[in-house]
Amino acid sequence: MGWRSDAAAAADYAEHPIESFLSGALPVEIQSKDDFHTERWRCIYDPVRAAETLSPHARLEVGIIRGRSLLAADRSLVSRPTSDPYVKVLLDDRPVFSTAHRAATLEPEWQEVTSLDIVAARSMVRLQIMDKDRWKEDDPIGFVEFCVGDLPFDELVEGWLELRFQENLQRTSTSRYRNHCAARDDALREVWAQSSAGRPPSWGQLKEKRLKNKSSCRSILTQLTASPGSAELYNAGEIFVRLRLFPVVSAQDCTFALALDPPVPVDFGTYVQEENLVKLDVQDLFDDLMDIKRSFVDDGLVCILNFCRYVLNWRSVPISLVYTAGALVICLRPWDLFIPVVFALLAVSVCLLALGQLARQLTTGGSNAPLTEDGFQDVARWRDTPQMAAFLMRLVEQDLHGKVADDRQLLLLARLCINGSWPLAPLGKVRQILWKADWVTCPKDQDLPEAFRPGALVLVDERRRARVLHLDTVPGSAVVEYESETYQRDEVFRVRTEAVPLQRIVLRPELPRIPAWILPGLIECKIRRFHTQVEIFKLDILPLWQAVGNVLTWRRREQAVWLAASCLGISLGTMALSCYGHTAVGRLLWIRDWLCTCLCLAVVMPPFLCKAWWFDVLRSALRIALRRKQERRAPEVWAFFTALPEEAQGTGFASPVDSSPLLPQSAPERLDFLGQSLGQQLCLRAAGLGPFWSTCR
Repeated sequence: MGWRSDAAAAADYAEHPIESFLSGALPVEIQSKDDFHTERWRCIYDPVRAAETLSPHARLEVGIIRGRSLLAADRSLVSRPTSDPYVKVLLDDRPVFSTAHRAATLEPEWQEVTSLDIVAARSMVRLQIMDKDRWKEDDPIGFVEFCVGDLPFDELVEGWLELRFQENLQRTSTSRYRNHCAARDDALREVWAQSSAGRPPSWGQLKEKRLKNKSSCRSILTQLTASPGSAELYNAGEIFVRLRLFPVVSAQDCTFALALDPPVPVDFGTYVQEENLVKLDVQDLFDDLMDIKRSFVDDGLVCILNFCRYVLNWRSVPISLVYTAGALVICLRPWDLFIPVVFALLAVSVCLLALGQLARQLTTGGSNAPLTEDGFQDVARWRDTPQMAAFLMRLVEQDLHGKVADDRQLLLLARLCINGSWPLAPLGKVRQILWKADWVTCPKDQDLPEAFRPGALVLVDERRRARVLHLDTVPGSAVVEYESETYQRDEVFRVRTEAVPLQRIVLRPELPRIPAWILPGLIECKIRRFHTQVEIFKLDILPLWQAVGNVLTWRRREQAVWLAASCLGISLGTMALSCYGHTAVGRLLWIRDWLCTCLCLAVVMPPFLCKAWWFDVLRSALRIALRRKQERRAPEVWAFFTALPEEAQGTGFASPVDSSPLLPQSAPERLDFLGQSLGQQLCLRAAGLGPFWSTCR
C-alpha cells in the first residue's frame, strides 16, 4: 500500500472511525492535543477533559546519573550478591521511560536524560529501580517518588534521593510521598539499634513496644522493612538525579493548570512484611478473638440489651413510666420536642447507672451475671426462665467444670428456681443439686487436679488469661501465671503469679498446634496477616471501647458527671427554644431551624450538584485559589533528599556530572545536543567501553 496523506487519513476516519482506530491509521489532527493557551479556559469548566486533551503546560527534565549502595537482587553461592539495575520512570503510575541496564553492579552509572510532559500540576513521578533478568520477570529493587508541584520553575535540583524498599509500595503515591517527606526510612536506624544485633525488632518486641507507645509502633509496623539476611541496610540505596522543571506556556496559563488533577493514583493496598507478621499460633488467635467477643458482646451489647429488656418488661414501674412518657411526648410533638426528650432520657440513663445496685440489676442477666449469690438473686428478679437457664448453664460449665446432657431438665430446674422475684433456694443448694444430677456430667474431686494440670490454659474471673503453674498447698486453689496482656493505653501489665481458688478459674479451650508444613504457604500467610490485624484492632479499638464503658459505669466519675450535665443542658436549652419561641428566644429558634436547613441541604443537594457544569467552575476556582498559596519548596521539604556540598556543586569534582543544563531550551540546540550524544555513544562503542549516553527523547 502506498503512502496516504493526512487528508486521506482524516477522510477515512470520518467514514469509518472505529475501523481506523483499530487499525491505528489515525490522522495527525486526531492524535495531537489541543493547544493549552488557546483552550486554557477548559481547565475551569471541564477540568477532567482538559487533563486528557490539552497539551502540556510544563516539561520536567530528569537526569538519571548514577546509583550507590543498591540492594542486591541476584544471589549466588560462588560470588558476591549483585544486581543488573536499570531505572523505569513512571508518571502518575504509567511507565514513560526506561534506561539501559548495567550488568553486575551495585554502583551503576546510567548518565541518561529524559523529558516528561506535565499536564496536571500535582502529577507524581516514580523512579523505580529494577533488576534485569533474562529467564524470568524483572525484579523490583526499590523506588522513590516526588510531586512535580513541589518543584520550583527554572531551577536545577540535583542530589541523592533515598530509595525505599519495594515492600513500602503500599496505599497510593500521595500518601507514600507524604510519609517519605516527613522522615527518611533510615531514620528508623535508632529504633533498630535498640534491638538485639542491630536487626529489626521481632513481633514480640514490637508488641511490647506497642503497649508502651502505640503511635510509634504503628509507624514501625507499617514502614518496617529490611533486606533479607542483612543487618546493615536501612533502605534500598540511593540514586543521584538532576531535575529541572520549566514552563512551556505563560505564567498566567500555568495558573489555569492548577485546576487540573492527575489521574486517580493506583491503590496498592496495605500489608505487613511476612518476617514481621505474627508467628502461626492458632491458640493465640482464638484467645484474641475471645477477648474481643467478651469486651464487645458480653460487656457491651449484652448490657445494652438487658437495659432495654428491663425497661420494656416493666420490672420497675417508675423507670418504665419515665421512658414511656418520653416516647409519648415525642409522638405528640416530634418536631419540637424530639431533641429535648432524647437528651433528657440519655441524662436519666447515665444517672441510673450511677446507682450501684440498681445499675447491676439494669445491666446483668443470665449470660453475664457473676456466679455469686448476688448474681443469682439478680437473675431470679428477672422472673424469666431462659435467663435462669443461661445462668445455670454457665454455673455447670465454669464453676462445676461439667457439661449438661439434657437441656429439658435444665429448663425445668430453672423454672423451679424462680418464685416471684426471689430464688427458692440459695446458690449453694442449687450447686449441690446440679452436682448430684444424673443429666450433668461433672468431674469428681479427685479428677480436678488432672483438669488443672500444670500448663493448662485458664481464665480467671472469666476475663484474665492465665496458665496454671501447679496446685497450691491449700486445697481447692491453684497457682496461676497471668499473661502479659492489657488493653489500657500506655500501661503494661506485668507478668505475675497468684494463688486463685478453683471456683474463680475456668478452663480455656486448647486448640491443637498445626505444623507449618501442613498448611500451604498462601493460607498460612493469610492466617498470619489476619492475626496481625486482630492484634492491631485489639490494641487500638478496645481501649476506646473500655473508656466509654468506664464513663457510663461511673468508674470515671468526673467524665460521667460531665456527660450527664451536658445531656441535661442540651435538653433544657432546646426545650426553652421550643417553649418560648414567640419571645426574644425565638431568634435562637430561628437559628436552630436555619442550621437544620443547612445540614439537610449539605446532605441532600450534593448528588444533584456535583455533576453540574457551574459546580465544576466553582470547584476549579477554589482549587486554584488554594494551590496558589502552596509554595514550591522542594527540595527543602524532602527528607529523603541529600544535597551535594556547596563547594562541590558545579565543579565536577564531587558531582558525578557537571552543572550544565540537562537539555538545551531551543529546538536547534536540542538537535545539536542529540547529535553530540549520539556521536559520543558511537565512539565509546567503537572503543569497547559500552554505551554512555542513551538516545534522548
